[in-house]
Amino acid sequence: MLPKLSRFARMAIAALLLFGAIAIFIRENWVIEVVNVDITIDILPPEFDGFTIGQLTDLHGRKLNCNWVRKQLSGAGVDIITLTGDYVRRDVHDMEGLEPLLALLPEIAPTYAVNGNHDWAAGWDKIAAILQKHGIRVLEDEYVTLQRGDAQLLLSGVSYPYSSTADLAAALPSSQWPLVLLTHSPQIFADYPSNMLMGWQERELWGELLARPNLTLVGHTHGGQIKLPFIGAVTTASGELFPRRHVQGLSREAGGWLYISRGLGYTGIPLRFLSRPELTIVTLRKAK
Repeated sequence: MLPKLSRFARMAIAALLLFGAIAIFIRENWVIEVVNVDITIDILPPEFDGFTIGQLTDLHGRKLNCNWVRKQLSGAGVDIITLTGDYVRRDVHDMEGLEPLLALLPEIAPTYAVNGNHDWAAGWDKIAAILQKHGIRVLEDEYVTLQRGDAQLLLSGVSYPYSSTADLAAALPSSQWPLVLLTHSPQIFADYPSNMLMGWQERELWGELLARPNLTLVGHTHGGQIKLPFIGAVTTASGELFPRRHVQGLSREAGGWLYISRGLGYTGIPLRFLSRPELTIVTLRKAK
């Protein structure tokens, strides 16, 4: 039999459990994890070995400590900063709280952005204008060339929703140089190619185009936002229950790497569990 506990002991245990729950809540929701990812690209020119990319995604209007962000990104020596969509949670007014951060980022490094599904629904033209006002380059089904000496790295951005192979083709040039793709959702690899309304030739072309990026950076999933111990994510923004892929982290997809960031904000219930908010530092490495 278990010993009978005194009233004081029961109160002490209850207090410990309460403080433990509060500590877990704070860590899971407010302590941002800085995730460092090294990605090897076979065709990366030596000039871009060590090229570092900061990724922020799925802010959903969340205000960040700008001094902390500066310390993390500047300390990592990022060469560029990428924003992969969902700046707002409900409407354009959510951008007001983000403006100090948006003004800061281009001071640290050249900053590039694409949109997300929440931005598209809230009014992307207005959101894009705010980003551009702060010196952030918005990529809408287009690419830019980053130069180091005679070597190049191509950075492309594909807009949400993924509406046509023509848009994708415009963003993903055929080139000998390595290509990094920014887009919002990993569903670009899943939903559109399986769309039965597409002809087989269009699906085939979509697959060929998506084989070009050496690295694709996305968000959208929040890493599930809430995970169950030993089971994993209940769902992601894709709506799939208990998904087994495209939840978070690094994987191979098509012809290159896919990295899914857990992001920084919330949708639905303002709660994260076993899916901490994330600021990502990606370093490109040349294969030995």
